[in-house]
Amino acid sequence: MTGLIVKGSTALFLTGNDPGAQDAVGLVNRARAGNRRSCETKLAALELARVARPVPLSRESIAWAYVFVALTEGDERRLEPGPFDDELARLVATIEARQHRDTPQPDSP
Repeated sequence: MTGLIVKGSTALFLTGNDPGAQDAVGLVNRARAGNRRSCETKLAALELARVARPVPLSRESIAWAYVFVALTEGDERRLEPGPFDDELARLVATIEARQHRDTPQPDSP
């Protein structure tokens, strides 16, 4: 099962079960920091492995995904999702749209 974690300009394609949001952000933070040993240790602990990007790339080829777009809870400043090629940028946009649609919105007065 292939999954995708995106934060800023970092995109990780992984195989394995969904690690959950907390472990996903921990993993992508290690990858962004460039700490290869720490990242590999975390991958092993989560029973995940890096895989090549699925070809063709589609939402259907991704079993689970996390796109982190804010720095903290309630922070509206957006992290840029690239630079990616057009195909990956479209997939990230699709995932973000779905996350936004699935997030409960506060009731408006």
